[in-house]
Amino acid sequence: MRTLLDQIKSELTIPGDRLPVLAFVIAACVILLPVALLGKGLADVALSIAAATFLLRSIIQRDASWMREAWIAAAIVLWAYITIRGFLSIDPAESGVKALGWIRFIVFGAALQFVLTVSRGVRRALLYSILAMTVFGAADALFQYVVGYDIFGRPKIGNRLTGPLQNPSIAMLLLFVGLPATIFLLKTVAAGLRARKIRWWSIVALGMIFAAIALAGERLALLMSFVILALVLLLLCQSVVKAAAVTAVYIGAVAALFLASPEIRDRQLSTISEVSSGTSSVYTRVMIAGLKVIEDNPVFGVGIKNFKAHCPQSATEAEVGDACHYIHPHQVWLHITAETGLLGAAGFLTVFVLALTPAVRLWRSWMQEPLLAGATIAVLVRLLPFTPSGNFFSNWRESFFWFLLGTSAAMARIMIKEREALRRTQASGDPRPSSAPAAEST
Repeated sequence: MRTLLDQIKSELTIPGDRLPVLAFVIAACVILLPVALLGKGLADVALSIAAATFLLRSIIQRDASWMREAWIAAAIVLWAYITIRGFLSIDPAESGVKALGWIRFIVFGAALQFVLTVSRGVRRALLYSILAMTVFGAADALFQYVVGYDIFGRPKIGNRLTGPLQNPSIAMLLLFVGLPATIFLLKTVAAGLRARKIRWWSIVALGMIFAAIALAGERLALLMSFVILALVLLLLCQSVVKAAAVTAVYIGAVAALFLASPEIRDRQLSTISEVSSGTSSVYTRVMIAGLKVIEDNPVFGVGIKNFKAHCPQSATEAEVGDACHYIHPHQVWLHITAETGLLGAAGFLTVFVLALTPAVRLWRSWMQEPLLAGATIAVLVRLLPFTPSGNFFSNWRESFFWFLLGTSAAMARIMIKEREALRRTQASGDPRPSSAPAAEST
């Protein structure tokens, strides 16, 4: 640990930095953010401090080069649009103020890229932080399943687990934010098997994570875990047979867990009857409500946080039942389009494409770097157009989404620069391995 701290201190001591402590504050907030996601509002606090500190550093250093990064520049334009739309909406106090504060997520993305680029130590520490959050969250959720309440005394909500969270979203947190840690553990197991030295701690940790996801009662998270595990194993093993076999073992283990927990089994199986019920399904009704809102406000949307206020004006109770009681249409692209319009949806799509394209092009190398692989896969799955989703514009979900998006963009940039440096070294005939890229402002 001391060696890691020394490495971070050395790498963040940047020549010409007028106030070096700011870089350390940003790094600390970035490293702690995964753990902070376990507490109410703590992630947003850490994210906001990192963003504000990075902005202050940029002013002191007179360095605005980060704003020229394509995806960040596009996000700033998008922010200006949704802010103006918010203040012109039916509830400017709610929508406009919420949109105005949305800039912190963009600046945090730039801050994240800054510290990950200049410091290998921060990257290592961030992976350890994600690993700690994931294992602790899984252990706490399993404790709650067995005892009835978690280690902080928080009870289950019906037949759903919360772990240390206040809401039953622990499986989504473990699956998405914890994915870099899961990939790290899978690589550790694979390396141990190749060396004929089984690393039991990694196997136990993986078992805890996937057991918590299976028993949490979050139907979408469980279904997505099958897909994500199969994809990760396929990239890791380079074998369809091996990936399918291990995924089948996981599905079999989930089936065995369901035999031991009828209430969890009944909740998961209720998804089939819910989806097959057609227009009477709550998911279908709320998505129809989203389409009705888009139909009435196609270009500019209704302003973020205004779906519930506009829904009764666009859809009748005969059409959507009680769906207008929900605060969002439970599908990420319907939500974005309903509240920001086709212009906003096009803006978000532009930001995501610009941020993710470098990482996607590196897909053959994803398994070399768990942070890159985990963050990129998590964001891509999160943006799938045919799956239900939570409130995209909630502070907690946006904190982990922009954390993953920024991590993917930063790690892709780092890998590209390292490859370019290696090619230059080889072209010059220098036999020594290429070193890490030099520290930059973004």
